[in-house]
Amino acid sequence: MREPRTALTPLMRSVRDRHVESILRVLLQGDCGRKELGRRTGISFTTITRLTTLLLDAGIIAERPRTTATRAGRGRPEVPLGIPDDGKVVIGCHIARDVVHAGAFSLRGEPLFALTAPTPEGSADDTLAAARDLVSAVQSEYDPERVLAVGVSTGGVIDHESGRLIRSPLFPWSDVDMRTPLAQTTGMPIIVDSTVRSFALERLWWADEAPDSLLVVFVGGVIASAMIVDRHLHRGPGAMAGDVSHLPVPGGPGFRCPCGALDCAGVAVTADAILRQAKARGILPADADLTALTPEDPDAPAGIRELFRVRAERLGDLVARLIAVIGPDVTVIAGNIGTDDDARLCLATARQRSIATTGADPDIELSRLTPAEWLRGAAAMALDAFLRSPTSFSRDLLE
Repeated sequence: MREPRTALTPLMRSVRDRHVESILRVLLQGDCGRKELGRRTGISFTTITRLTTLLLDAGIIAERPRTTATRAGRGRPEVPLGIPDDGKVVIGCHIARDVVHAGAFSLRGEPLFALTAPTPEGSADDTLAAARDLVSAVQSEYDPERVLAVGVSTGGVIDHESGRLIRSPLFPWSDVDMRTPLAQTTGMPIIVDSTVRSFALERLWWADEAPDSLLVVFVGGVIASAMIVDRHLHRGPGAMAGDVSHLPVPGGPGFRCPCGALDCAGVAVTADAILRQAKARGILPADADLTALTPEDPDAPAGIRELFRVRAERLGDLVARLIAVIGPDVTVIAGNIGTDDDARLCLATARQRSIATTGADPDIELSRLTPAEWLRGAAAMALDAFLRSPTSFSRDLLE
């Protein structure tokens, strides 16, 4: 790789990053000629020509076969540009309570190769070692020049800037450096963040129709949210943006939150809250765990089904309040809400309360989420980091 002929000033580099992101945003949607790129991005044809040459030299994009449909006005058809099938890849790693997943994805989000391993029962070092080994194994399948970055996600509160897990409902750890062990082993840029944020980024970059603003509310063993504002993930300072666990839940089960307040969302609408209520009411034995919460089972106690039904209403009310404050284009309620009836009740409650408070019928979706989606979300974190600052990941773009 040649050294840049002239050093870019910070302002010039920032402008280049924005222009390259705009070009790649269009090409991620499909092949496009240079003139059409100029029209769709508003970037001058001279700059388009210069930057697409750099992207071609870096192997990030490629010229496609010319077709009669690829014509911009009069003259011969344009040579279309696109994301090559054998081009750059991003790696995702998701650390769940029981399983660690790692996999490679194309820049268009296509799954290429994946591995899984049980999550070790031990220290944070043991779990991070398992993640490191899986990521290294996936990385070894590709030429080093093809891999742009690695995204690592898990449940809990994560400081994205420092790459530290502050706390997690999945593991008995706190203040754990997740970035350094993987960076030292792989030699790759490591992007660390929460699973709910990773899912929001997956929707941003790889959904068929990505909204400009998006609210994701996830409920499981924990309740958390993520916000896309003007097509950017809002993280805020530190690690707390999107923490909805301390919002009050009117008419909750009467549980005291560690913060001292009564019926915060984190102790009122999570799966742990349902389990705690079931034990307190004698519906489940004292030694029952989350696997006992099976409302879809026809033989499940009626009390369990009722707890899930009530939780669905409380969650829908909470989501409606968030919609009223944030006003997103699209809201996604993700996780295991319960039965299909519970999910519909949650959705209907959120919609009815939103209409009552804002006067508008919100666009709300439900998503159960699968391990494959969590892994894809972790890889989307790596893609997002690259697209926000392409020159930081490819020095070829500094030419």
